[in-house]
Amino acid sequence: MARALLSSIVTLGAKLVAAIQISGSVEDDLNWTVSTLKGIQATLLDAEEREIREESVKLWLKELREVAYAAEDVLDDYHYEVMRTKAEARTAAVVYPSKRKRRFGEVCVDLEALHLREEEAQVTDFVTKDSLRKRKIVQVGSSSPSHSLPVRALVPEGMAEKVRAIRSRFDEINKDREKLRLREEDGKRRPHAARYPPPTGHFVDKSSVFGRTKEKEEVIELLLSDHDEPSSVSVIAIVGKGGLGKTTLAKLVYNDPRVCQSFDRTGWVSVSEDFDVRRLTKATIESVSQGSCPLTELSALQGNLMDLVRGEKVLLVLDDVWNEQHSDWELLQAPLLCAKMVKILVTTRNDGVAVVMQTLSPYRLGYLPEGQCWALFQHYAFGGMDCVERSNLVKIGKEIVSKCGGLPLAVKSLASLLRFEVDEDCWIEILESEEWQSDVDNETFVALRISYQRMPSYLKPCFRFCSMFPKNYQLSKTELTRLWIAQGYVQSNSRKTMEEIGTEYVDELMRRSFIDHLFDRSTLYGEEDSTYEMHDLIHELGRLMSEREHFAMIDGKMSDPPAEVHHLFVKNNVETVLSGNLMDLRTLILTTDDDKIWHLGDLAKIQCLRALELTVQFIKLPESIGNLKHLRYLFLYHSEWKRLPPSICLLYNLQILVLAYCSLVDLPEGIGNLNNLQHLIIAFSKIERLPESIRLLSNLQKLIIRYSDLHELPEGLGNLVDLRYLAVCCCQIEVLPESVCQLNSLHTLILTGCKRLRELPSCIGELGNLQNLNILGSGVRDMPLWIHKLVALQILEASFEVRRDSSHGALGLLRDLDNLKGSVCISGLENMVDSEDAKNANLKSKWNINELTLSWPTAFTRYFEETSRYLQFKLEVSKDGGADRLVGTEMDGLMLECLQPHPSLKRLNILGYRGNLFPRWMGDPSSCTSIESVLIESCQHLRNVCHPSFKFYTFRIVCS
Repeated sequence: MARALLSSIVTLGAKLVAAIQISGSVEDDLNWTVSTLKGIQATLLDAEEREIREESVKLWLKELREVAYAAEDVLDDYHYEVMRTKAEARTAAVVYPSKRKRRFGEVCVDLEALHLREEEAQVTDFVTKDSLRKRKIVQVGSSSPSHSLPVRALVPEGMAEKVRAIRSRFDEINKDREKLRLREEDGKRRPHAARYPPPTGHFVDKSSVFGRTKEKEEVIELLLSDHDEPSSVSVIAIVGKGGLGKTTLAKLVYNDPRVCQSFDRTGWVSVSEDFDVRRLTKATIESVSQGSCPLTELSALQGNLMDLVRGEKVLLVLDDVWNEQHSDWELLQAPLLCAKMVKILVTTRNDGVAVVMQTLSPYRLGYLPEGQCWALFQHYAFGGMDCVERSNLVKIGKEIVSKCGGLPLAVKSLASLLRFEVDEDCWIEILESEEWQSDVDNETFVALRISYQRMPSYLKPCFRFCSMFPKNYQLSKTELTRLWIAQGYVQSNSRKTMEEIGTEYVDELMRRSFIDHLFDRSTLYGEEDSTYEMHDLIHELGRLMSEREHFAMIDGKMSDPPAEVHHLFVKNNVETVLSGNLMDLRTLILTTDDDKIWHLGDLAKIQCLRALELTVQFIKLPESIGNLKHLRYLFLYHSEWKRLPPSICLLYNLQILVLAYCSLVDLPEGIGNLNNLQHLIIAFSKIERLPESIRLLSNLQKLIIRYSDLHELPEGLGNLVDLRYLAVCCCQIEVLPESVCQLNSLHTLILTGCKRLRELPSCIGELGNLQNLNILGSGVRDMPLWIHKLVALQILEASFEVRRDSSHGALGLLRDLDNLKGSVCISGLENMVDSEDAKNANLKSKWNINELTLSWPTAFTRYFEETSRYLQFKLEVSKDGGADRLVGTEMDGLMLECLQPHPSLKRLNILGYRGNLFPRWMGDPSSCTSIESVLIESCQHLRNVCHPSFKFYTFRIVCS
């Protein structure tokens, strides 16, 4: 975290020194500070490696972080003044600075120079370089940029004293650095020999579980013994130290088919330290019923649970239990007593828990045998490759495994760290690390600390940030990425967006086994998202390394946040927290599980805030929101406000604004002042139109409007030259403005559910960077003639009709769309009159299509097309009146021959085919090298469905 902060400060400080002409003392202080920080930066790698085992280094880093926070705030104050001045200049013909001199001088910045003559401008403000690219903004009332007057941005009051104080503190820190003898390094560990492969997702990936077969069978036998004998509640506790794989074993048992078939209802509840009976009862209801529960009172919850389990056989897993209060346990199990039979499987590190819960004899999970530990290590370290190819690393790897003491989490952590690392010295460093000689008596924690120590410096603050969330919290990739961006943890480059880099950080944490992938899903606003969880030991490591900077308060049962906290997660204790001292907070997430309406109060006291998430209902959003001048990320969810306060338009640093389930009827006209805004997302609102000033959001990269009353888009939309992602879904728009065609950076256009939208502007064909076009559920039915121009298109989600007349497209328009991927369905093939048109579709060249459905009319084909989750792109061939054509069998055979797919196709569905022979390409092994499954349905005229090549496929015939 210190490295990320100092990098940001050095960059901003250097720009400030180069950019402004101020009193000499301030400039000298800034120059000295930047120079000193560069020296401190060079020693951070050594400090971060030593902080785990040396208290003095840990304290030095802690002080450095605190001063760095203060320095970043001071520089950000000036950044805000530049943004404010620019915003005022854009809304006035001429802006004259105040004649009043501030004590330490004033700064003159020619804003037009920033936009028109980047190479000649003395400095830039602190926006990204992308915002200066090829942009020409003329001040209102000026006939030409050359007529514009310089605009003065004043140095904030007291900045000089603050800079001097910070210099003094950094001076002391630098002296301490010399005393600690921190060695200077370039910050680079070593080049990576190979790139990481793309990550894969799993709940319980059995291929990643080694051993534990005997243990699984033993636990299942305990669960199913005396299965037919009614009893009250039987508890089986899996007991063992952290990192042994208790939860993994419980998941293997829980998902076993024999277990699933033996119970009427099953449920899984993550418990952790907070044994809140009300929360756990509600979680049990939602798990065994697979639905949400709106109840909040314990008595009502218990009654609901009793109704659910009465007379049923129930299996309940309680994972990671710490409670030793017998009264709490009795209260939790009381509603279960009316079930026919209840088996509870508990995982715990504590023998006392098993005693309190009156279990059968606890099942003690032992260490994993060394042979199986080695197999686990090979799986993660060598990525499935033959380790013989890396024989020099095998001996070292086996010695590392031996030091892990049979703890699977330790093995997995270190193996993931060494994956794709071919440098033998790196393996030796791990083997000979001083951490093995530390006084920690848990080999797993030692291994995790080594993995953390060797984590890239840019990833460490991202990992520590995750410890702000409570244990067992489901982490969202999208949410994490945006929060990291707001804190400045994501390092930008010219080739990728900050969001793309942030998602790579999440993937890297997963590859290093610091988080585990749970499942993929879509966000409320339609974006693809992934969900992760963190093992409780890894969560503890994050909290340990965070030095109390990250904190979670749940239901008001935890102590008040410590004075050092900078990132705070709060659930159900909103007003108590807001009344406390929040002056140094940089992240605040407020959430609740009820519909109570809270009073937000004065936000001015948390002026350092970079990220604010409110997923609770408030009476109103106060005007004091405008005082959060450092705010980068604002997420507002579930409110009844009609309008946002005008002061929100003063958040000039805001980069991401998300408004979900808000009853907004409009956006303030001043929204165009938010010139740093990159993402604007509005979901489930009553907004009918967007303000014209939205065209001034020159840095906007993503605009999403979903489930809104929106009737039209502003014509000025074409001014958003950096816009890459535009989604207008389930809205009332009837036309797209022609200016959309000026969005040359656009790569995603989503218009799903806009039923009143009948056609798209023909100039969309000129969007040469468009990769994703989704118009499923819209009113657009005819395939546009310009579709063939979109040669970069990869994802096309649409349902088109094709006809052979002058105004409508035919299959041949797909000829050059070789980058299409996903699934394609062509139906209505009985209406095809021209086999040459089918051939011109050139399906054979589309190597990314993984599923192809070719259908002639039957009742089943209609059902298949309506229900298949794979059908992204559907073409329906309409009748051409009066056209001559060959009859059924012969023409169908010719069509099927011409619609030959690429050999990389994985799934082929042929529905209602009326020919009597398969096409030649289906019998050619070289044409079907990747086929995994073939579905033949209602093809009644086929002479021989047992084609020789089908032995290589998963082949299924469905009879009509």
